[in-house]
Amino acid sequence: MALQMTYSMTLMILSSWADRSFSWRIALLPMSSMYQCKNQARPDIGGRPGCAARRRDDIHTPKGYGLKSHTRTHTGEKPYHCQEICCTKSFKTSGDLQKHSRTRTGEKPFMCPCESCGRFFTTSNIRKVHVRTHTGEQPYYCAEPGCMRAFASATNYENHMRIHTGEKPYVCTVLGCDKRFTEYSSLYKHPVVHTPCKPYNCNHCVKTYK
Repeated sequence: MALQMTYSMTLMILSSWADRSFSWRIALLPMSSMYQCKNQARPDIGGRPGCAARRRDDIHTPKGYGLKSHTRTHTGEKPYHCQEICCTKSFKTSGDLQKHSRTRTGEKPFMCPCESCGRFFTTSNIRKVHVRTHTGEQPYYCAEPGCMRAFASATNYENHMRIHTGEKPYVCTVLGCDKRFTEYSSLYKHPVVHTPCKPYNCNHCVKTYK
């Protein structure tokens, strides 16, 4: 008797393919919807002309939520604001705000699965990259001739490639400031120079610092 593959069996197999199977899994989910981005990318933040991004929303998320979040990369809209005193940072999604808040609260809910490690992390992605320090995995290779560098994370790879290209896609949006950066982390730390607030106190004297 021929083996008949059920919907659940097919989904299980395709899911095991991880990243390669994403588009296949999308096609198999009857209660999911795909939304095509119609925006042009923003060159000032490193975007390429046109945008082919697609975002999936399933029955657990509001209709069009994924695309709305993505669209903010084009418009620059950041509707989620940190409520901490002296912090002027804003974010595109509530998830990004939550990750930022953990830097203030010290919350690190994601534990390294290696028994000999015991490290905790603010996001699952940071944990995933950290695990590669145990396995030695470096899946991102520089394609420049003569450069043999490899990296554990896509972010470090992208930052490295800008050494070759000279690209500085991260721009300060404060009026009158023309600072540009190769890494998002540098832009993330930069806004403090535009505020007089100095939240860090010396434990031995009355001096404060940014």
